[in-house]
Amino acid sequence: MIICRRALFPVFVFFAYISFAKERVIPQHNFGIEATYQIGKVFKHTHNFQPNINGISNIFQIAVFKQTDGKKDWQRKLKYPELGGGFTALLHHNHDTIGNGYATYAYFSYPIVRSKIVDFMFRFAGGIAYNSKIYDEQNNPNNNVMASKVNIFAEARLGLNFKIHENVQLLTGIAFAHYSSGAVRLPNLGINTPTFLLGLRYIGFSKKATEINTEKVEKPEFKNELGFLCNTGWGDITRFEKDKSQIIASTSFQYARYFNIVNKLYFGALSEFDFGQPHLAENQSLVQEKIIKKAATRFSIYVGNEIAFGRTSIFYTLGTYLYSSYKMPLPVYFKIGTNINFLALSKKNRPYFNFGIKTHGGTAQYTEIGIGSNFKF
Repeated sequence: MIICRRALFPVFVFFAYISFAKERVIPQHNFGIEATYQIGKVFKHTHNFQPNINGISNIFQIAVFKQTDGKKDWQRKLKYPELGGGFTALLHHNHDTIGNGYATYAYFSYPIVRSKIVDFMFRFAGGIAYNSKIYDEQNNPNNNVMASKVNIFAEARLGLNFKIHENVQLLTGIAFAHYSSGAVRLPNLGINTPTFLLGLRYIGFSKKATEINTEKVEKPEFKNELGFLCNTGWGDITRFEKDKSQIIASTSFQYARYFNIVNKLYFGALSEFDFGQPHLAENQSLVQEKIIKKAATRFSIYVGNEIAFGRTSIFYTLGTYLYSSYKMPLPVYFKIGTNINFLALSKKNRPYFNFGIKTHGGTAQYTEIGIGSNFKF
């Protein structure tokens, strides 16, 4: 999986910003539906990208959503975000090689600025995608970007919602869609599609205005936190050894400082052990016939940020290696994922389920899941 770091940088800036964004207008609707058309083009984000891309991509989306009303503290602190879900069809010009994508997703939309005329919104969506064409050594050897029909889907959007009627809004903006297997199967460069969008949304399902809770959000009782996490990851090498995956075990310890009840900055240390990591770049178009395998130990430090909305949160982490058994493609790595907490946001001790993807230079190394816990003080 390759995620364009330049395209994602604004996403991270907005993630950090939304906890402090100011509200000008309080929303009054509760439910809505929207449909959008997007036009863009799959771009070759690495020199190893083999398929020829010589035409545009057409993307169609339909989604339903609910406006939060501030009954939860995190909803008020995040300025009443929208929560929704939908379906998208990504129809590519070169579908005979890279196929078409079809995804179902959940999303949350944060107001950067709300006004009486237009809303400036940031939306992040994640879900599962199906791709119609995958890599095949005999029948489709040029498709080194997709190796699995079932993939992880993610999309970031910056949009202006113009209020052209009491119940109708015109949607405009830019978006960035990505889907890939997260290195569960290789080769796996992934498909990235930046787009421009145009759409409509209808919010008149209820004639009664939503009752909005505008109470002040209290500061967190505990601002410090210690945590640990144990993960298991999978790095597939099915391009070379059929139906065999590499297992990676990792443990991390970290300290976090809360800015407010929904936003924290953290730093920590990560130790990893690979049970036979292949010593080559699996996504390269030309590779050596015989792979060199050996167990590997790595130790690194990292810093990151986490945004919580209820029992679910989104995190992103940047780390650097202090020790590795062999030279890594890049001395830094990036992680993005979600934590699902078993207890409420206000609880002092919070065990959680972790799902994430670790990447090097934008190329996914492995997908991981695990269990951890945080202890506030």
